[in-house]
Amino acid sequence: MGRPENPITTPNRSLGRLAVWLRSCRSQAGLSYRQLAEGTVHSSVTLSRATTGEKIPKLPVVEAFTRACGADVAHARQLWREARWEEHRTSEVVRTLPPKLSVVKDPEDMIAALQHLYYRSGAMPIEEIERRAGTPGLLPHTTLHRMVLGETMLQIEQLVAFLNVCDVPEGERPAWLKAWTRAWRRRESEKEMRVPAHRAAPDDFPIYDPRRLEEALRPPLFEQLLEPVRSIGKEVSGLWRGKDRGEIEFEAAS
Repeated sequence: MGRPENPITTPNRSLGRLAVWLRSCRSQAGLSYRQLAEGTVHSSVTLSRATTGEKIPKLPVVEAFTRACGADVAHARQLWREARWEEHRTSEVVRTLPPKLSVVKDPEDMIAALQHLYYRSGAMPIEEIERRAGTPGLLPHTTLHRMVLGETMLQIEQLVAFLNVCDVPEGERPAWLKAWTRAWRRRESEKEMRVPAHRAAPDDFPIYDPRRLEEALRPPLFEQLLEPVRSIGKEVSGLWRGKDRGEIEFEAAS
């Protein structure tokens, strides 16, 4: 198995636990780093560095290391998220606790909750989140970047995809969708107050396609959540038709 490895010394205790766990997985698998590398696309040097505790390895490296050892990948991801959280939790954005989902009422609250979830889930690189979303264009890196900066809230199908990437338990997802619905309705009501009657048009309102949402949702959760989303879709699919410049009639789509 080669020479003994150096002791793990890091101020990040969660990183230390990740490094120890990875070493334990390799030991139980009875593999050298060279043998481990043969089962991944990474070099033996990269895999060895992942266990030193000197810096947090990239998530794909941790996952590949774990799979090659035949160990629990979900547990590996959780350890990685905890290490990243410990590294980022002193940042200015994270120090401010977000509102509870049950009291989220406007876009500002929703954005704060999403920012906190981003960091609590490991602050994964934007490009990696986009890749893991699966459907091309579902979570554009430009949208994610603006979300992290606190400039925008996600659309409904983007939210579901983001929850998937962050491994949010399915039992917690209805609370996220309810919070999003309240924030979205507040945003649309405020937008209605700002848009002049002669400028009101269908393009002023986002149209949510349940078929795109179905692609983002995991099957067990889809049937439970599709009906309220369809209801939202009907509401936002209403047509703004002006009888004259001073009168606007909202007609919900059937």
